[in-house]
Amino acid sequence: MRPVSDCLLMDMVRRVLGRWSQMGIAMVGLSPAGLIAQPSVPGPEIQTLHAYAGSWSFVQEFQATPFSPAGKGTKHSRASMTLGGFFLEERGKGSGPDGTYAWLAVTAYDPESRKYQQFTFDNRGFASRPDHGEVVIGKEKSGTWTWTWDEEGKGRRYHCEAVDTFSADGNSFSYEWRYSGDGKTWKPWLKGVATKTPVAPL
Repeated sequence: MRPVSDCLLMDMVRRVLGRWSQMGIAMVGLSPAGLIAQPSVPGPEIQTLHAYAGSWSFVQEFQATPFSPAGKGTKHSRASMTLGGFFLEERGKGSGPDGTYAWLAVTAYDPESRKYQQFTFDNRGFASRPDHGEVVIGKEKSGTWTWTWDEEGKGRRYHCEAVDTFSADGNSFSYEWRYSGDGKTWKPWLKGVATKTPVAPL
């Protein structure tokens, strides 16, 4: 292999750093051990996720659906920004017409699609599968969040949608879920109210 002179090597490094700088990646250190990336700062879209941070108490009512029988339910959750403030992590427990459950959800902002992606895991063994449409996709406008995903009920897959509407002070939000077999005709699933609390009893 042809040897590279020190001047040529430094010129190559400057060009690479110039490209990284254009992409918004700040770099420090030029030692042979490698370059170390400085942490980026979460942008305004990620800051919007702070609306869900905190401890919450939920009261909700279910309709009879392919996913659960009709009845009332309650749940509690705690959510906080994590890993440098880039992700929202939520842990919660609840009970409803089909029994008790617990879950973990991680929400991230995807700059390519300009939407939010939520991955969910629960104590019944469920884990979101992107290839099955089970990753929840969200978007926000003027304090109203719309989340969509696919879910299986009684051997059939359905399109699902949840709409969260925050109060002006951000201390509560109302929400409604619905589902559809064809993406055209929608039926109610559940509705409820979430209220921010000092400490959620998890």
